Amino acid sequence: MELIQGKTLKEIIIKERGPLPWKWSVNVAIQIASALDMAHKNNIVHRDINPKNILISVDGVIKIIDFDIGRLYKAKQNCDTDILGTVGYAAPEQFGFMQSDRRTDIYAVGVLLNWMLTGKLPQERKYIENKYGKIIRTCIQIDPEKRYKSTTEILLALNRPEFAQSEVRETKKLKRNFWPGFRSDKVWKKIIAFVYYFIMGFYSVVSIIECAATPLSTILEIFAVFIYIWLAVFVAFNIFGWMNKIPVIQKFDRTGRIVLGLILWLILFNIGYELEQFIRGDMLQIRIK
Repeated sequence: MELIQGKTLKEIIIKERGPLPWKWSVNVAIQIASALDMAHKNNIVHRDINPKNILISVDGVIKIIDFDIGRLYKAKQNCDTDILGTVGYAAPEQFGFMQSDRRTDIYAVGVLLNWMLTGKLPQERKYIENKYGKIIRTCIQIDPEKRYKSTTEILLALNRPEFAQSEVRETKKLKRNFWPGFRSDKVWKKIIAFVYYFIMGFYSVVSIIECAATPLSTILEIFAVFIYIWLAVFVAFNIFGWMNKIPVIQKFDRTGRIVLGLILWLILFNIGYELEQFIRGDMLQIRIK
């Protein structure tokens, strides 16, 4: 299974941001509807779309998890055999009145969009602004016949031409903060990262200037500084989500990845530092202060 580096929608809204801007909320809803559209085309109904089951990866991609109560739609069945789902997001038919189908997931998408925009379930506070209020109302109709018939209809309603450019901008916004320390909204992490980058940037420039006696020593010092000051940190902190793309590492849990990152940092730091020692000691006879 894919190991995803990211946070659940519940964590982002409850612990970090609160209700999301409508552009971001709609962008998330579009990605969820697109994923469900693929599942529905394979006759699979998720039945438990809620904030805990929506992951947003570090590169801004939405992942739907937990298909444990998902089911195959059976055309001749009158009702579900099991009453399952998350209260507040589960459609009425999931409580034994009729069979759940793709419109069951559509109901949950409407509730989820309302929750992203207001921080509340529709029965507590219903989002009524602009056209997205109407989309939510259509999704959460008690009678499935009055809802959108498919996720394709939701996508057509959400993905209007006037939204296209803002969707691209919001997606880029989610993706651009790949620098370690700036990938979360925690201020203390950003402060530490800023101080590190500033001090190490200054140190890198000074070191390169000190070793610029010959073209070869300059090039080697640039290479050494890059390895032990920058590359070691970037690799250890999974820049560009590189650990997510290697099958063997995908199986590691969080602790395993931290240990791997520390090992790689030590290796790269020592390689770069030893190279700098060689440049200063053997090539230039500069005493390391």
